[in-house]
Amino acid sequence: MAEKGIINISGVSDSQVAPLAAEIIKEKKGQCLFIVSSLVRAKRLATDLSFFAGRKALVLPEEEGLFIPYEARDHGLLQERINVLKAVEQDPECIVIAPVTGAVKKMPPAETFRSKKIEIVRGGEVDPEAVRADLAVMGYERLPLVDGRGQFALRGSIIDIFPPDAENPVRIELWGDEVDSIRAFDALSQRSIEMLDEITIFPATDLIVDSDRYQEG
Repeated sequence: MAEKGIINISGVSDSQVAPLAAEIIKEKKGQCLFIVSSLVRAKRLATDLSFFAGRKALVLPEEEGLFIPYEARDHGLLQERINVLKAVEQDPECIVIAPVTGAVKKMPPAETFRSKKIEIVRGGEVDPEAVRADLAVMGYERLPLVDGRGQFALRGSIIDIFPPDAENPVRIELWGDEVDSIRAFDALSQRSIEMLDEITIFPATDLIVDSDRYQEG
């Protein structure tokens, strides 16, 4: 495997950056992070690089202002950051392109992000209270009914979760501690869409805290 390290590309026209970067990817293999000057350039490079490298390149978005209230933040940007974290955790050859303002944001280590996912399999066993605590640590908001991403509801033997990267929420029905069924459902009509054998729930935030320090208020 070729030696990894930092490579500085300069003095190259914009039209030649993607072909050159694609050659670097083929030579270095493994995961690659490209840092560019702006979000506009990051998006342009992602489009071009996906063509030349034959693999999708993800853009790490810019960080929002520190003083923007949480409820006013763009949760679409948050989901883009989470998608990048998922790719780094799952794909040994993922390509990430980040503007400087996005690259300087402190992100949780891959091991921390990996340890905060929940894997649920039909026929397996789960502890509803442990799931509740884990979801709270992972940034999910508990509500009576889920109607948006990043929310969950716990009602008796039923756990509803709306992962921020999913098109629809999922309903997990328990028989005691055993997972009886996992179904994707429509948040508006509450009708089932698809039966699932398993699901992996990733965090709904990139600000992950230590579960040992979490206490429900």
